[in-house]
Amino acid sequence: MTVKDELDTPIAKDFLAALKRLQDGCPVNPQNKKKPRVVNFSSVSREAGHSRTLIAEKNCQYPAVRKTVVAAMSAGPPESETSPNDNAGEKPTITAMMLVNDLRISKAELRAERNMYATLLTEADLYIAKLEAKLARLRSDQDRRR
Repeated sequence: MTVKDELDTPIAKDFLAALKRLQDGCPVNPQNKKKPRVVNFSSVSREAGHSRTLIAEKNCQYPAVRKTVVAAMSAGPPESETSPNDNAGEKPTITAMMLVNDLRISKAELRAERNMYATLLTEADLYIAKLEAKLARLRSDQDRRR
């Protein structure tokens, strides 16, 4: 199949339309609306409503679409988005790598916090067990005195 034939298929057209919507900042998929203009294989596939494996792997079924997505991923945001005058008062565009790094940092912080709470919970369980043992001893002493 030639590149032109490949790009004329309905699935390829879905992927390209999805890529365009993501680049324009107008996704229709609710999950993509939450994320600020992230273009990657997963977001394009989710937006197109097709499997990620159709474009994400090196030996995929749609290599021309894959090349287009890779080019969009490496190109970053359009010039109009990075111009300081156009974005006055707006948040800067977040690249996929920046987002991944932020998520990794957040994950590490959350894991450390979870471990701290797990330790506190274990300590509390041990303290409760000691108190229950002490209560049982006091009750048995009280029963003997009666």
